Amino acid sequence: MAVQIRPDAKLIRAGANRGFPAGNNLGAANATGEVLIFLNPDASFDRDGVRILADTVVNKGAMVGPRILDSAGNEATRARYWSRVWSDLAEIFFPTRLVKSRLPRSIGRDMSPDQEVYRSGGPVPYVQGCCIALSAEHFWRIGGWDERMFLYHEEEALARSLEMVGVPVILEPRAIVSHIGGVSSSQYPDFSAHQYFRSKALVYRGHYSTPVTLVAGIAFWSVLQAMAVLTPIRKLIGLRADRERSWYRAAASGVISGIRTTGYRTGRRIVMPPRVH
Repeated sequence: MAVQIRPDAKLIRAGANRGFPAGNNLGAANATGEVLIFLNPDASFDRDGVRILADTVVNKGAMVGPRILDSAGNEATRARYWSRVWSDLAEIFFPTRLVKSRLPRSIGRDMSPDQEVYRSGGPVPYVQGCCIALSAEHFWRIGGWDERMFLYHEEEALARSLEMVGVPVILEPRAIVSHIGGVSSSQYPDFSAHQYFRSKALVYRGHYSTPVTLVAGIAFWSVLQAMAVLTPIRKLIGLRADRERSWYRAAASGVISGIRTTGYRTGRRIVMPPRVH
């Protein structure tokens, strides 16, 4: 289908679905430009978005994310804080609308929408993974995307690695992308829950101390298991009533899988990064 629609494009056959990071690395390895742009298949640029992103990457020496609109044209941009135990636990336990509207902003995962960075742009911890632009040099300098992940949190891991080598992350609202979002993951909720918390555990392993990682892992697993056991009560009182018991079980197993995952970022890769001096 891709070849029929765009015969001028280069089609890369991966042979298997190795996940979002591995697929991105494979695409980047076949790219020849100085700036790489990773765009989800359910997203599209508006007007001069590509040029604005590329110019900002070159001029700022940064990884850059655009303004995101949903399919109805509503604001959906999310600049995010690094993963933190208290905000991650709040995300598991409290209803989504309570996390977004009632709890202190310091607990939430997303930066408050009234912050000036959403209007004027500027440095943020990290941006949404549906569209990210950065230089090929910086990308390969950190070894590309972490292929131990299948999906979720890969943009945070990438931004963390860039931070360690002095490359900032910038939100550029002049570049606009429309993104549908959640279509594939919503069809496989238990699988998605497993991968989400598996990747979260990998982020903690890669960027926090061993004691913090272990405490976080135990806390996540315990709360997720408790939420699974309390499913009848949850549904009765309306606490995360949309989540089934199997979702929480899958999420808890994802935490364990992430803690146990072995291998370095350069091991068992679909693409080996080139040597960047």
